[in-house]
Amino acid sequence: MTDRKNPFELMPRCGAKTRSGKPCQRIGNLRNGRCKLHGGRAGAPPGERNGAWRHGNQTKEAKAQRLMIRTLLRNADNLLRGDK
Repeated sequence: MTDRKNPFELMPRCGAKTRSGKPCQRIGNLRNGRCKLHGGRAGAPPGERNGAWRHGNQTKEAKAQRLMIRTLLRNADNLLRGDK
């Protein structure tokens, strides 16, 4: 018989602290090292790939555009009032 190792023994473990105070021994995720019970499946892709895409008001681009518009309006208001 050949001496085979269990491939699951070599995989990294979750290591999250359980309620008993010991580290979790489930197999960790490659993305963040935690098992699915401790946040290994957390995090969704950004934008439309998320599946929960509705309007886009909170995207980085929309926030940057609103900031630029507020700055432009503030500068125009200061110019009209004669402020610096």
